[in-house]
Amino acid sequence: MYSGIDVNTMEYLTEILSVLVASGIKFMLGIGLVILYDFSFWFGFGLTVTGGIGAMFIFLFFGPAIDRIWNNMPWRRNKVKKKFKWSRRLIVRIKQHGGLLIIALLTPIVLTIPFGVLSSLSLGYGWKEIIPSMIMSILFWSALLLGLYHLIGFDLSRFLEDLILR
Repeated sequence: MYSGIDVNTMEYLTEILSVLVASGIKFMLGIGLVILYDFSFWFGFGLTVTGGIGAMFIFLFFGPAIDRIWNNMPWRRNKVKKKFKWSRRLIVRIKQHGGLLIIALLTPIVLTIPFGVLSSLSLGYGWKEIIPSMIMSILFWSALLLGLYHLIGFDLSRFLEDLILR
């Protein structure tokens, strides 16, 4: 019986989907998968940018609702909220010293895209400010990291592995 899709095509589609999802949740993981799967520069660039920007829009427009639902779960309702957490202090310090520019610049490589978008929203920035800054940051980091790999063979994953294992 012929199913219409052979095994190689399914593996390829799974690789593409894994890069898209990984780029949306943890951008550096998406970059690593592009290198692992040996995609071309432009194809990998398109996948990581699409995954990152897609996740940005999802968390920008549905993030507050997801946050509200999460905080109203039965096991979270009766918790006493601490006024001062280390994460809140960090966010306030970032807002004082650079604001959205610093958050957008750090989001793809250090922070996760959901955390970067939700923290930008919690600091009071609107979607008209968040969208251009996050898109530029995602484009910049994707072009830089994939460009370094494809032009000069700099493999960030091997570099970090060597750095950690030393």
